[in-house]
Formats: sequence, C-alpha cells, structure tokens
Amino acid sequence: MKATDIVVWLADSKNADSETIYKLYGHLFEEKRRNAIKWIKNEGERKNRICTGFLLLKVLEEYDLCPDDIRYFENGKPYIFGRDDLFFNLSHSKGRIMLALSGQEIGCDIQKYVEYRESLVKRICSEMEISKPGFDVREKLNRVWAIKESYTKLTGTGISVDLKDISFDISNDNITVYEHDLPAAFGKTVIDEEDYYGVVVGKNPFENALISYFSFKF
Repeated sequence: MKATDIVVWLADSKNADSETIYKLYGHLFEEKRRNAIKWIKNEGERKNRICTGFLLLKVLEEYDLCPDDIRYFENGKPYIFGRDDLFFNLSHSKGRIMLALSGQEIGCDIQKYVEYRESLVKRICSEMEISKPGFDVREKLNRVWAIKESYTKLTGTGISVDLKDISFDISNDNITVYEHDLPAAFGKTVIDEEDYYGVVVGKNPFENALISYFSFKF
C-alpha cells in the first residue's frame, strides 16, 4: 500500500450482539484488549471495545495478519510489529466505529455530535477557529474535536497537548492541520453526517481513499 493510499472501514455497532461476538471470537483478540474488556463495567464502552476488536480481527485477516502482530508504544499508540509499510488506527464513538489503514503513519477519530459548552470551546478551539467566517463552532464542535484528536493520535502525544495550538483548514474533504500556525499534517473527511464526523490524518496528503462498510451480522 502506498503512503498516499488510505482504506477506511466504518461500522455501526448499536444493534450488534457483542456478547456473542466476544464468546465466539474474544479469545482471538490481542491480549491488551482482552485484559481491558475484563474490567469494563459500562455496557456501552464494553460493547464498543468488543466490536472494535472484532472489526480489527477481520481486517487483519484480509492482510494475512493476526492479533499477535499488534503491539503498542508506551504512549498507547498501536502499530504492526515488523511492518514499516502498513499502519493503522482505530476510533469509536457511541455506536460508530472506524478503522483506518495506510502506507504511512496515521491517526483517525470519529465523534458524535458534541453539545456546545463555552468551557470546552475555550479549551480546544483556537482564535482562528472561533472567528473563522462561515464556521459555526456551536454546530461543529465534534468536527474540531475529531480533527485535533486524530492529529494527536498521529503524533502519539494524545490530548495532553494544548489543543488551541492546533488549527485546521478544510477544502471540500481535504484537511490541512497546523500546529503553531505551521502545516503539520493532511487529512481526509471520511464521514460527515448530522450526528457523526470522522477524519483520518497523516504527514502526507492522501490521493486515494477507499471507504468500506462493515456489518456485524454473521
């Protein structure tokens, strides 16, 4: 896969029978995921983790990989052991799941609609975004959050960094991410619905994007 290619799988887990999935396939998940699922009390979060693990399992099979090939850096970012030509990232939000695969390092994030809170705007939005003509922060907070979190997942820093130092421009589905006003990453919008927004970013622009929809029916 070329560095300018990206393949994205989208899935809706709201009606998935996650406990049956886990009973049949959970033993095949990577060890870190199995250990995390054991301690999750929240039903929705447990379902998300299980369904995300199943999607990852099936995508790995398509590329002749297995969960044992998945490792994690100290910052929690996942990678495929022994491969410098294949990278992936995962995200889930309230019943929707996204998995992105590329020939370059990537970060992805999907976010459901985020209710406007002034305190959140002040924490994550740059002055450029707040004042940008034609961009209503009140209606697009999930877009701001998804783009910035996908970038921090790309870099591995997580949202511990000051998100106000990160900004972006969107032209059609193409995104340029800036850090301290300097171009730092490029991305694609892969889902833009009334309730959900999803994005993938990498250090290089993407030329080819293939989006597939995964079903949990089996």
